[in-house]
Amino acid sequence: MDSVEVGKVAEARAWLLEALADGQPHLAGDLQARAREAGIVTRTLRHAAGQLHIQVEPVHTPGKRGFAGWQWTLPQREGAR
Repeated sequence: MDSVEVGKVAEARAWLLEALADGQPHLAGDLQARAREAGIVTRTLRHAAGQLHIQVEPVHTPGKRGFAGWQWTLPQREGAR
């Protein structure tokens, strides 16, 4: 990874930390759309999410089979409840 890519991933990490700072789950598709508006491509956002160990879980729709998408949340800190 070159220095430009490293800088873009660092920017994406900072953006993602701010976007998820409320501690609530957010739909991945919504985050990706907002990131694109901020000039962050999806691949870079996903790379940043991996570095931050973002928790990814399916969103289930009550009464329907399968799931409606994915939600992302910050990992819980040890000792936090």
